[in-house]
Amino acid sequence: MTDIAAPSAPPKRTKHVNTAATSRSLRHLAREAAERGERLVEISRRLQIAPSTIHHWAKADGFRRKDIKARASLSAGPVMPGKADYPELKDMGPRARLERLHELAGMARLRAIAAVEEGFVDYGLKWLREAQKLERAWRALRQYLEDYPPPEEVGEADWRTKALWTLEEWVRADEEGREPVCPWETPRTPAEEEEERRLWEIAEARQPPLPEDASPEAQAAANLDTLQEVMRLQQEIKKWRLLPGRGDPPFLRAADRGRSVAGHPSPPGRGAGGEGVARDQKSHGDFPSDERMTLSAPPSQPSPPTPLPQAGEGSQSSGPRLYGIEDAFPVRVSRRE
Repeated sequence: MTDIAAPSAPPKRTKHVNTAATSRSLRHLAREAAERGERLVEISRRLQIAPSTIHHWAKADGFRRKDIKARASLSAGPVMPGKADYPELKDMGPRARLERLHELAGMARLRAIAAVEEGFVDYGLKWLREAQKLERAWRALRQYLEDYPPPEEVGEADWRTKALWTLEEWVRADEEGREPVCPWETPRTPAEEEEERRLWEIAEARQPPLPEDASPEAQAAANLDTLQEVMRLQQEIKKWRLLPGRGDPPFLRAADRGRSVAGHPSPPGRGAGGEGVARDQKSHGDFPSDERMTLSAPPSQPSPPTPLPQAGEGSQSSGPRLYGIEDAFPVRVSRRE
């Protein structure tokens, strides 16, 4: 009888485990390849490293793609995408900067309120955060100026002193045959210079023409009136552009379209000063004259009370209304009793 040997057990399948030295070498090679820009999936396939292992190494050693980008950005310095938010604050003195910060905070707050009323909540929250940032900067600068006030000799000059300095520089530059240099003035952009030129044209067109034999005093007074009109138009533009999404004000659009921006002639029978009255009627609506008011309501009978205009009906009853916030954001306000 032949002896049959008992069947032997199959060989045990063992898992291959790298040694510590091999793991350190693979980890170093994976880091170098990742820093060269190779993807972790390709590195694990090429070096035969388990995906879980290479991701663990990348997180621990910091050679993930976002870690490499962060280190590169830090080594290159802070990223400055553009100019400063408010470059006009750089050349201002401490007190003027404090006042300008307060104005900017108020303008941002107005934009936030208008955007929320119109329904753009995200846009309003953005301007609300901007207003809070400007308010914090204003408070910090105010506290600093209270603790460390600027010396008197370095204090800011008012606009009259700067105007005298500018006039002296112009005279000196004219005598020396060169262009005037005013370092205390913030350089303006070509768009701002073009807008100021248009404002001067509008203001000169609105002034009544002077006679040919006008005295120097009359010419100086006319120039002063023109300057005051330019400053008034600049304030109107500033108020008009407080809210986003608004273009040029109506008088600038009329000048661009070639319309007349001069004052209207005085109506017949009105006498002296009619031009100013006509200009006021153009700005504030066509108000009835005293004669029409007397004829419409006899003296013996009391005039009936004028009903208050409802929301959105003011422009139909009192002529052309002034432009304001309702032109950019036509929000209908309902008054609660």
